[in-house]
Amino acid sequence: MLQDGTSCGVVVHTEAGQTWRVGIRVKTFVLEAADRLDFLRTEYGFAGPEVVPDETGVYPLLRRVRYKRSDLTLEISLVLSYMGEEYVDTSLATADRSGSARRTQIGSNTAHTGYQMRRALDRQAEAVRRILRDQMPPCRD
Repeated sequence: MLQDGTSCGVVVHTEAGQTWRVGIRVKTFVLEAADRLDFLRTEYGFAGPEVVPDETGVYPLLRRVRYKRSDLTLEISLVLSYMGEEYVDTSLATADRSGSARRTQIGSNTAHTGYQMRRALDRQAEAVRRILRDQMPPCRD
């Protein structure tokens, strides 16, 4: 038991009369995602990570990290919603010459625990690496 009355890194969050339990995943997601996707900056010339603010600020919770390049945008999200809907989702957006955007889902994996979240991040980062390696060689300085 921690000093604030929580246990095992679980935080009770109260806002606007709503109370829910928020796992350590919310606090660590951005750092974990940035750590696993750092190869986007070093090998493929992406800018980032950009932490996208949660528009609502209340439950359901959405944490997003975005990496951008002139022709591609990668977004990885942690979604904690009602009825146990908790997952990590990664998508890649590309723009064609006409300006139309095409979004491709790379992966979506359950993330009920910190371990599952990290495992989902590892799997999706590897899928992103495979896709980028197949479509374009890494940038070399």
